[in-house]
Amino acid sequence: MNSRIGASELISTIIIITVSIIASLSSAMYINSLAGDRMREHAKNAADIINKNNEDVIIVHSDYDNAYCRRALGIWFYNAGSIDSKIIKAVIDTTEVSLSQDFLAKATITVVCINYSNSGEHQLHIQLEHGNEIEYTVII
Repeated sequence: MNSRIGASELISTIIIITVSIIASLSSAMYINSLAGDRMREHAKNAADIINKNNEDVIIVHSDYDNAYCRRALGIWFYNAGSIDSKIIKAVIDTTEVSLSQDFLAKATITVVCINYSNSGEHQLHIQLEHGNEIEYTVII
């Protein structure tokens, strides 16, 4: 009878050790996956900050009804940054406007035509791809 009690205690101990090992391995895998997610999130945030600092777009000139934009507002953008950029949103006063193009290659001047013809002085608000924004007064 003693041998049975010893065997059941041995089996119980093995089961407890096995469950403990499985639980610790599961916990380690879960913590490792959380750490990986946090590292990816941190890397994306760092890349966004770097891209925002490298994005440097300037409005050089604006003119209505010119050689490039017939019966439209032409905006000359100079991308002085070290990366290409893209216009996400353009608003004149409170009206969102459509653009003839939205891509701004680095180290180039790009003329973008905006179909807007209300005369007077207006506020142009440009939102760029990496979070930078430009405010500019246009006169039509």
